[in-house]
Amino acid sequence: FSYENFSQIPINSCLLFFLFSTVLFFLVNYFFMINSTIKEINWFMIIFLIFSLLNFKNIDPDYFWETIPDAVTYKDLGLSFFECFKLSLSCNERPYLLFPIGQPLLSGLFFKFFYSHAYLINTIFIAIVIYILDCICKKHYKKTTGLGFLYLLSHTLIFELTPMQISEVTFTFFTFLSLFVFLKKYKNYVSLSSILYGFSILIRPIGLVFMPIFIYIFRKKIKGITIVLSVLLLAA
Repeated sequence: FSYENFSQIPINSCLLFFLFSTVLFFLVNYFFMINSTIKEINWFMIIFLIFSLLNFKNIDPDYFWETIPDAVTYKDLGLSFFECFKLSLSCNERPYLLFPIGQPLLSGLFFKFFYSHAYLINTIFIAIVIYILDCICKKHYKKTTGLGFLYLLSHTLIFELTPMQISEVTFTFFTFLSLFVFLKKYKNYVSLSSILYGFSILIRPIGLVFMPIFIYIFRKKIKGITIVLSVLLLAA
């Protein structure tokens, strides 16, 4: 059968496919759970990396830089910043302050030094996010969240948007990396976690919604709050 879009597929076929996928998932998941060696492998990250790298490598890099308008803007702002130390669309124009400085800095660096392979950096970023989520769930909930990851990887958007040079990808990476560092309690974790969180806000100011949670967690660690505020003031 040939269908032009998802809505044309008969509901019975959709339900049958969903049932088949669910049963297959639970069978595979059970096999993984009873085999301790296989269970420790992060298969979700591996599946994501293999599928992404096999499909992204044949796409023209321009597609990742030019398809989404915001990606073009971030690139132009970043290149202008490194050329004339001014956050503008070109060195001959006025400063363009509608976007925070974080993503333009990253886009400028990626364009200058990793243009053809910038999609690999984003792919690795999201793979690390999947790894972090898996580690957090296993440590704090004593079980995998396979069904959730299956749902996540079944969405085409995670594959379609990951290689794009947009702030959503880097913001997600730095936010989860900050959380991971905090939970792992690495040496100087307060400072490092705070810097990462502060930089995530410089990528997407929506990260400020987590500020009350951050202040509560670090309420006895004034150093962390001071570092985040310093990062934001420095960027301002």
